[in-house]
Amino acid sequence: MDASTAVLRTGSRGGEMVLQRTGVPSERREPQVFGRRGRQAELEAITTALKADADARRDLADALARIDARLERGLDDQAQTQTATGVTVQHLRSTVVDTRNDLAHAVDHLARVCALLSDRIDAERIERQAIIETMSKLALSSAAEPPRSAERVIGGSFPAVPAETIDVSAEAEHRQSRWA
Repeated sequence: MDASTAVLRTGSRGGEMVLQRTGVPSERREPQVFGRRGRQAELEAITTALKADADARRDLADALARIDARLERGLDDQAQTQTATGVTVQHLRSTVVDTRNDLAHAVDHLARVCALLSDRIDAERIERQAIIETMSKLALSSAAEPPRSAERVIGGSFPAVPAETIDVSAEAEHRQSRWA
């Protein structure tokens, strides 16, 4: 009789177990009592295969845990980077908006200053023309009148309304009469 040997092979697809019985002619024939030795060999082969499979599964679980931890760290890093980028973009956006508003206010202020300067320049031009006309009239009127020998303009300013005149001679007489 041929002895059956159980061979347990694990496939490369992760944990697939195939139990095959191969018929190997044995040179020695030992009497089997109810096939106990064959079953025991099959049991040992299955136990060994299960231990190897458990080790492979444990190694696979460890590898998957490491991969999962790496992915989790990567996702955390990516989330932090995305948050930091979002904050930076928001800050830049608010800076751009603030700068735009500041520039708009500056341009508005510059326009008001330019309008004020334009008004002042126009007012000075009109005043200059009025002074030139007045001086021309004065020059023409003084050239037309013969100069008075006793009066001569030296300089200074003249009020528009004639000032109150004081009679110096009457006042001098009054003072002299008090002393006398």
